[in-house]
Amino acid sequence: MVAVAGLLLVAALIGVNVSRGRRGQSIGMAALGLVRAPGLGVRSVAALRRARVDVDALVVRPRRTTGIVAVLVAVVVGVAMIAIAIGSRTVTLPEVAHAFLGSSTTYNDIVVRERAPRAIVAIAAGLALGAAGAIVQAQTRNPLADPDLMGVTRGATLATVLAIALGGLTSPAEYTVFALLGALIVTTLVIVLAETRGDSLIALPLIGAAVSSVLGSATAMLLLLDQTVQQSFRRWMIGGLSDGPLSTYAVPLAAIGVGLVIAMVCAPSLNTLSLGTEMAMSLGTDVRRSRIGGLLAVGLLAGAATAACGPLAFLGLIAPHTARLLVGTDHRVLLPASALIGAVALLVADVVGRSVARPAEVPAGIVFLLVGAPLFIALARRTAGTR
Repeated sequence: MVAVAGLLLVAALIGVNVSRGRRGQSIGMAALGLVRAPGLGVRSVAALRRARVDVDALVVRPRRTTGIVAVLVAVVVGVAMIAIAIGSRTVTLPEVAHAFLGSSTTYNDIVVRERAPRAIVAIAAGLALGAAGAIVQAQTRNPLADPDLMGVTRGATLATVLAIALGGLTSPAEYTVFALLGALIVTTLVIVLAETRGDSLIALPLIGAAVSSVLGSATAMLLLLDQTVQQSFRRWMIGGLSDGPLSTYAVPLAAIGVGLVIAMVCAPSLNTLSLGTEMAMSLGTDVRRSRIGGLLAVGLLAGAATAACGPLAFLGLIAPHTARLLVGTDHRVLLPASALIGAVALLVADVVGRSVARPAEVPAGIVFLLVGAPLFIALARRTAGTR
């Protein structure tokens, strides 16, 4: 119940105005290319740079961001230990620590061989979707964007089901390539379609919802035509974690690692891309290269996470908004913070799912749907109210 309360608290915090009572401007102004400068009022970034004002110093970024990121790392480790301890046979935290240190052989098999791989996959997938969500929101300048709402995870899901149904592939190591290709294709398609509609904040989620609906229907049709695939991968389609050796997830984990490296390389350019294409070009950003790099990172991260855990809705939406509350809008810090929060959220969802219905298990995908749906509605109402 504590974990559920924690998830609900995160949802409530999203509605808080970050700039209320704080030094600096709100996240909304930064996303629109506006900055509040002392003595100058609210001005555009370009105007302030022409006036030789240090814009970077005005972007909302708490002083102790390094400490916040360090705390998030510690939280990830702590929640992972709890996730490993909980199962059909409960293991105490000291016993988990002893198993990892090699000083206990009693629980070594349970902890190291059975439960640790699940926690590692949860951390990797959470990191991937948290980072992917931050990139998508920066590139589209849309606070409602995330890989799932844009249809990216649906593209990866459809490609994976095709690989399973037509190619007979059965493990993440085999169908990850198809998931990556599906995610990359859909990411490119949705962003191109959204850009033809201009800079409207509502265009991208609508287009993404339409694409996601079409892909979801195609996936459902394939599953209806092949009952064997439906029975074998019904749980995977809901989205969640499963037990298995870490070697099974070697390819998805490697793809996530590459995607995170690309994401961090692209992080500085996201600060200018979030201000708009014209503004980014005027500030000297290679927009084409930055967009391609971001697309590649999102495709790798969302595709690999979907291959490993199935489609997880709203995780890429929750993590970036929570990260902005903690570290501000500088993507060099926001990106790793969002990734870490994604890892914590997925671990917590997994713990909740295994705790509320013992000995049965509620998939993490259902937990995120229960929390994410009302959160998305609240964000949509807030965005509409600020237009």
